[in-house]
Amino acid sequence: MKQLLIVKSSAALNGGASAPKDLSGMTEGAIGFFALDDYTAWLSSAPSKNFGIALGGGANKPAFVIPEVDVITLQVTKSAYSAGTAYAASITIPSGTGGKNYTLVLVKLGTGINGERNKWTQSVHVPVGQTMSAADIAKKLRDGFQDMANAGSIDITVGGTSAAVTITGEVGDEWKLVASDDLYGTTVTETTKGVKAIGDKAFVQDLARQCAAGKGFTNTDLESQHIYPGFPEAVEDKHYSIFNLRFATGRLSGKQTDERVWQYVHIAVPEDSAALATITSILSNPTLPNTPGEIQDMIDETLAGKNYIEQGSGSNAYLTKGEMATAGYIVQGEGDDAFKTKGENDLLYEPKQP
Repeated sequence: MKQLLIVKSSAALNGGASAPKDLSGMTEGAIGFFALDDYTAWLSSAPSKNFGIALGGGANKPAFVIPEVDVITLQVTKSAYSAGTAYAASITIPSGTGGKNYTLVLVKLGTGINGERNKWTQSVHVPVGQTMSAADIAKKLRDGFQDMANAGSIDITVGGTSAAVTITGEVGDEWKLVASDDLYGTTVTETTKGVKAIGDKAFVQDLARQCAAGKGFTNTDLESQHIYPGFPEAVEDKHYSIFNLRFATGRLSGKQTDERVWQYVHIAVPEDSAALATITSILSNPTLPNTPGEIQDMIDETLAGKNYIEQGSGSNAYLTKGEMATAGYIVQGEGDDAFKTKGENDLLYEPKQP
C-alpha cells in the first residue's frame, strides 16, 4: 500500500474533533493521530504503541483513516522543502579545420522510454581545404539550438558570445551537454545540475499521482477520472514538508500466511501550517521506543521463572508449559524459552518486502 495524506495549511491539528471516536465533524484537510486503545483523546507526542491516523473529510463527510501503524517496524523520514535548480553548461569551441565535424548533443536524462525523444543534435561541417573561425562555428551551433527552442522542441535558453556556447534548462529538467565527433575531448563545464524541487506544489501533485491507486483511483485517464470524487486531489501552492512512514502491520486473523507486507504512507504538511511542529513531534523517530531488540527484551522479561509465563493476574497469573501447549502456544526453543505466544513469535520475524 502507498498512500498520500495532504494537510491543508489552514486546518488545525485534529480539525476541531474533540476525540477520535467521532470524526464526522473533522475539518477537511486536518490530520490527527490516535492510540488504538484510547479513543477519548488525540495524541500530542510520540506514541509508544500502535496508533492510527485520520485525515478530515469535512462536515458530514467520512474521514480518511489509516487504521493501524505498527510502531515496532515504523521508520520515519522527513523531507523539508528544497528549491529546484536549472541545468547550466558551457563549452568553448576551437577553430575549425577542413574535413571535420563539430557536433554538440543535448541529452535529456531520464527519458528515452517507449520511443520518447531524448537527444537533440547540432553539427557544423567544415569542408575539406577550408577553415572556419571558432566564433563562426559557435554561432552556427547556437543558432541551431535556438531554432529548436523557438519551435518548441526543447525548453532551453541558448547563450554565449564569440567562441562560447551556453545552454540553460528549465528548473528541474535534467540535461547533459555532450561534445561529439571532432569536438570530442573538448571540456564541457557544467555550472549547475538540473534538480527538481522537493516539496513544492508540482512535487506533491506528482506524489499524489503515484499514490492514486492506493485510494482506488484506477481509471485516471481524462475521459474517466470524473467518476472519482476528489480526484485529482487539490494541492495548495505552498512549500511542504513530507513525512515518509514505512511500516508493516500484521494481521491477527483472516490470513493465509504469516507475511507482513511493508506499507508506505506519505504526509504532506505545508511549512506555514501551525500544526507542523506538533506533527513533527508525534512522528519523531528518535523518541519512538520499542525497537525490535527492545521488544525481544520485553518478551524475555515476561518469562517468569523456570516453567512459567505471565498470563494475567491473581491465581491465573501463570501457566505451566503443559498448560501453554494445551492453550496453543508454539515451540520456539529448548528449556525455559521453549514456548512463546503466536504474537511473540511474529515479533521475531522481519516483515517481508512486497
